[in-house]
Amino acid sequence: MSRELTDVVIDRGKWRCGGWKGLDPVLGETRLLGEEGFRCCLGFACSARGVADDDLAGRWMPTDTGKSIKGLSYRGTDTKVSDCAVDINDDHECTVSDREESVKRVLSKAGFNVIFEGEYDPRYIKVMEDRGLNK
Repeated sequence: MSRELTDVVIDRGKWRCGGWKGLDPVLGETRLLGEEGFRCCLGFACSARGVADDDLAGRWMPTDTGKSIKGLSYRGTDTKVSDCAVDINDDHECTVSDREESVKRVLSKAGFNVIFEGEYDPRYIKVMEDRGLNK
């Protein structure tokens, strides 16, 4: 029996990942949807499951939206998938390619088919190159 997957498209140019505080002044804090318009991987996943931008704006975790989101939050508790996704998204020592593969793997456990599109913000690439992590 196969389960239906929800496609989640992560626009690399709007993906806030890396968790490194040195990126905060450049790209803003890592949020479901930050003031600068960047999203963490969970922000993209929540949107794919129908959560409105107004409910994501400024929030840290799926439970902060006050909604149960299939595979991500249930009855006021974030799932293990959400917790793992945060760890991967915010890992400041992870290479670009490893992060993408890990996000795909963990979100698939919550029924997502992750598709990466576009190019990373050049400011993000510069920071990753400076840290030797742009692989």
